[in-house]
Amino acid sequence: MSPRKKVLITGGAGFLGSHLCDRLVEDGHEVLCVDNFFTGSRDNILELIDQPHFELLRHDVTFPLYVEVDEIYNLACPASPIHYQMDPVQTTKTSVHGAINMLGLAKRTKAKILQASTSEVYGDPEVHPQGEDYLGNVNTIGPRGCYDEGKRCAETLFFDYHRQYNVKIRVKADYSDVDLTNVKMAMNPFCEIAVEEAVRLKEKGVATEVVAVTVGPKAAQEQLRTALALGADRAIHIETDERAESLAVAKLLAKVVDEEQPGLVILGKQAIDTDNNQTGQMLAALTNLPQGTFASEVAVDGDKVNVTREIDGGLQTVALTLPAIVTTDLRLNEPRYAKLPDIMKAKKKPLDVKTPADYGVEVASKVTLLKVESPAERKGGIKVASVDELIDKLKNEAKVI
Repeated sequence: MSPRKKVLITGGAGFLGSHLCDRLVEDGHEVLCVDNFFTGSRDNILELIDQPHFELLRHDVTFPLYVEVDEIYNLACPASPIHYQMDPVQTTKTSVHGAINMLGLAKRTKAKILQASTSEVYGDPEVHPQGEDYLGNVNTIGPRGCYDEGKRCAETLFFDYHRQYNVKIRVKADYSDVDLTNVKMAMNPFCEIAVEEAVRLKEKGVATEVVAVTVGPKAAQEQLRTALALGADRAIHIETDERAESLAVAKLLAKVVDEEQPGLVILGKQAIDTDNNQTGQMLAALTNLPQGTFASEVAVDGDKVNVTREIDGGLQTVALTLPAIVTTDLRLNEPRYAKLPDIMKAKKKPLDVKTPADYGVEVASKVTLLKVESPAERKGGIKVASVDELIDKLKNEAKVI
């Protein structure tokens, strides 16, 4: 028997959902049946009510649901015209808001999710049978539109969530690098914290201007626009398609520091892709400026900045004379979300594009990447029946006690 899973079924009291509940309970899984009973019936799952691994919840999927699950089957939506045309607005909301809520739950819990769609997404098809490349013959404003368009939008949401949030990183077939096809890049979390801290200093009146800087390909401008939307005033993009290593980046930033003469330079403490943790330190050495690394608190006091930093023995506070270099740790702050008006304003903020040659810096890598391999696949865990069995396995198999 496969390991027991926690399974959520929306529309679980309907015809298809009730049979799925029955089968999954029979297979030994824990099943949470969710239904608002608009078309579903309690009678359909009556025989399961007393089952120890079955739970029934009356809930409308147009509202968020906060549970912990391993798999989600999103079946909720009236399917008969007599039912879905009774309240067409609610029908559309069930498909669209329901998909958003279930996808959000799947994203948070890392659960697998299945969407029950319909051939109605093709409208009145002119091709029979319909292949995956057929785009349909639809009527967006007809009486069936609430159901057809809702399901079609749900399909769009599922594919966009997959592309944006759930693209699995793979190694190229020739082991030359990581395959980044369809991967959506995001700002390094440590750098996002650095931007947030700089913006907060400006909001306190400590800083007068926030300048965001990055080194990378043209696509990196998207991250600079994010920084501008979060509150930076202007941005500098040093554009290169070369794989920029830490020392080359530090040399470029040193040139920017010499040109801009900032009172404080804040960087993320490390890169999460290569796991390097050295650019800030190299920049401090090249500019001959004091440094405070792994900052969990930054307090500017006149011509000094007090940096509380995390060390093995606890916390250490250092006082640096400005200008200075600070690298951020995760506990420094919690970055804000960019608001739509700020995203629109960011498009009009200045973004200067430079090249490494403009600064007289050579960025060509001096390191040859020989091979990239995926990590070994982790084996699934097991459940033990007692504390004694757990201790035995920790002692004799894992050998950790």
